[in-house]
Amino acid sequence: MSIPISPAEHYEYIKHGAYSDIKIRQLIDSNIIDRNKLVEWKILSEDRIKEIMYVSPDEHMEKIRNNVYTPSEIKRLLDDNAISESELVRRKILSAEQIDEILKKKVNYMDMQFDWSDVPALMPDRVDVFVLGITGSGKSSFMAGLIYHAHTQARLDTHIKNLKGFKYAMQLVGAVENGLLPKPTPYEYVQYMACDLKEKDLKKRHPLTFIEMSGEVFESSYGIVKGDLNKKFHEYLFDSPNNKIIFLTLDYHIHSDKIKLKTSQQIQFDYILKFIAGNGGMENTEAICILITKWDESTDTSRGAATAFLKKYYFSLYTLCQEYQEAYGLIFEVLTFSLGKFDERGRYEYDETDSARLLEWLVSFSPIQRKRRRGINIWGGKNQ
Repeated sequence: MSIPISPAEHYEYIKHGAYSDIKIRQLIDSNIIDRNKLVEWKILSEDRIKEIMYVSPDEHMEKIRNNVYTPSEIKRLLDDNAISESELVRRKILSAEQIDEILKKKVNYMDMQFDWSDVPALMPDRVDVFVLGITGSGKSSFMAGLIYHAHTQARLDTHIKNLKGFKYAMQLVGAVENGLLPKPTPYEYVQYMACDLKEKDLKKRHPLTFIEMSGEVFESSYGIVKGDLNKKFHEYLFDSPNNKIIFLTLDYHIHSDKIKLKTSQQIQFDYILKFIAGNGGMENTEAICILITKWDESTDTSRGAATAFLKKYYFSLYTLCQEYQEAYGLIFEVLTFSLGKFDERGRYEYDETDSARLLEWLVSFSPIQRKRRRGINIWGGKNQ
């Protein structure tokens, strides 16, 4: 039985030229020896190690063909221009669709086709839930996860008076059923879904109207005066007598990937809250929730981690919400959301944890619908 060679002996063999380049590369790749120590101990120069570790595009191509590399490793090679997309396709190693998935160019969206125009006025005697955030911050995904969870628990009753909103809600349910993301909200449109959320006993109902708008509508609201606000957004935000709940969907991915925005999320949220308060819209606001989306990307999901994250990186926004909590007697909450863990292809397996927590939070304080003598009118009007 042969005695294993120790790392110290490998270093000595390399120092005396006993190993081939291929052997040295194998030792480094398998973490048996450390390339940094080779330089530190002056066994090999950094340039010499780079020469040894060089892998030609042809070698990379063969390794991809033989499934040696993971999708993240292939992405890194493409990002570093070590291999080309066109050559992968030309050699029939990967298809253009497979490359799109690896680079996350093509998100797996649910195909949704319906008319967003001519949305009617909001239904009375409900609580209007505004979901605000920049483009791609996960507003539709949050509502899809929440509505899907309520639907599977028989705790959702979606009204059909606004038929387009009803269809939209059902398509959000379908997106989660198929493990797909909802399509981005069409630019310049505002849509709402009137949904009664039931408590666990299925008897008590909480009448809510979820209002969604595109990130572009939200972003265009920064720095403007009341008269220049999107017409529907203005109507729903200030003309409705209903009480409000405000969700600020803060995109964790923007932070974790250090993506630079023209105007930061914190500044845009600061402005919209001050804009609402300055125009009298905070008096009938029941709650503000900072919802940190894509939280599955965080390395720390322990209890209190989300609040600690906000205090460290979004302290101005956090303290502003606390000030409004005290000034207006509203509820302020920090919650996180994810549809589930996403794989390298941008697909997910639905995890109800965050959706379930959000459902219980909403029904914990929003008003209960009063019973009517002749039953519940699904059209949202008075019983005849």
